[in-house]
Amino acid sequence: MSHELDFSNSQANFAHVGEKAWHGLGQQLEAGQPLEVWAKAAGLSHTVERSMVQYSAGKYGVMTPHIGRDVLYRSDTLAPLGVVGKDYKVVQPSDVLDFFAKLAENNNFELETAGSLSNGKRIWAMAKVNDGATVVGQDVVKPYVLLATSYDGTLATTARF
Repeated sequence: MSHELDFSNSQANFAHVGEKAWHGLGQQLEAGQPLEVWAKAAGLSHTVERSMVQYSAGKYGVMTPHIGRDVLYRSDTLAPLGVVGKDYKVVQPSDVLDFFAKLAENNNFELETAGSLSNGKRIWAMAKVNDGATVVGQDVVKPYVLLATSYDGTLATTARF
C-alpha cells in the first residue's frame, strides 16, 4: 500500500497514532489530537470541488461541454480526481474526519489512522472501538471502524467494522 500513498503536499499524506507504520512513512501523532491537526497531517485539509467537463472537438478544437458530467478536483493542488455524473454527492475529507469526531464524542472510539491514496483519489480514516478482547491464548483482537470514499469511481463511500 505504501506505493499508493498520496505525496501531493510534499509529505506522505498519512497520519497515525501508536507505533510507526511498517513502511516508515507518514506523521506520527499523539492520541486525542484535534481534527485540524489530523487533517493537516493526513493531507485531508483541502476540499473537493467540481467543474463542468469540456473537450476539444473537431478540426478547430472548439471547446464543447459534456452535459451531465463534472470533473472533481482538489482545491489545494487543482489536480483532477475523477469524472462523475451530476447526481454524484461529494463527501468532503472534513466530513470523513467529522464522522469520527462524533463517534469519539458519543462513544468510546479513538481515531487511529487517516490518509489519502493515489493523489487524493481515495481517502480513509479508521478508529479503534475499544481495547479489544483476548482470544485463543494471548492473541488480542481489536475492533475498528473504517470510513472510506473515493473521487474516481473506484469505491462508494463506505463505513464498516
